[in-house]
Amino acid sequence: MDKAFSFYYKANLDLLENDGAELYYFSPLTDSELPSGINALYLGGGYPEVFAAELSQNSSMLKSVAEAAEKSLPIYGECGGLMYLTQGIQSVGGDYHAMCGVFNCHTEMTARLQNFGYCQVNWGETGTRAHEFHHSKLIGTENEQPNYTEEFHIEKPERPRTWKGGLKRKNVLAGYPHIHFYSNPDFYQKICNFWMNK
Repeated sequence: MDKAFSFYYKANLDLLENDGAELYYFSPLTDSELPSGINALYLGGGYPEVFAAELSQNSSMLKSVAEAAEKSLPIYGECGGLMYLTQGIQSVGGDYHAMCGVFNCHTEMTARLQNFGYCQVNWGETGTRAHEFHHSKLIGTENEQPNYTEEFHIEKPERPRTWKGGLKRKNVLAGYPHIHFYSNPDFYQKICNFWMNK
C-alpha cells in the first residue's frame, strides 16, 4: 500500500479481516523486503508504470518477492500487481525498467486503452463480474515458452469478444481484472483457497 499500489476495494480488505485475516501493509517502493512471517501476498492495482524507475531501483524488494514466489508463497495480483510480477515495464517512449520477473513476459505501455469496463471472468467452472482499465499489454519473451498458464477466460457479456488472462505459475496468480469479492462468494472462496494453498 503506497503511491504505486493504492487501488484496493476497501470492501475486499474488510471482508478478509472479517474472515480472520491479519493484514500487514508494506511498500514495494520503500521497504527492503516483504514483511516476515506472512503466509500470502495481495498485490493490488495502482500505477507501477508511473513509479517504474523507483520500483526497479529497489532491487532488494524485487528479489524478496521473486524468492517468495519461487518458494511457493501464495501471491495474488491485480492489474498493477500483475505488471510488477512480470520481467519489466516498458514505457511508451521505450524506457525499460526491470521488475520481479516471476512471469517470463514484460509489460508494454500503450497510448490507447487496451481493455476498459466491466467483463465476466471465468476461472474454471466459477465466474464473476469484474472490471478492467489499463493502458498496457503483456509481451512474451521471444523464442521462449511461457513459464505460466492462462487461467482466466474473460468475455464482454454485451458483445462477442473473449480473451484469456490470469497468469498462473506455481502459487502465483495475477491478472488485469479488478475483482470485487462480494460479486460472487464462490469466486471469493476460490481466491481464499488459493491463498491458503488448498
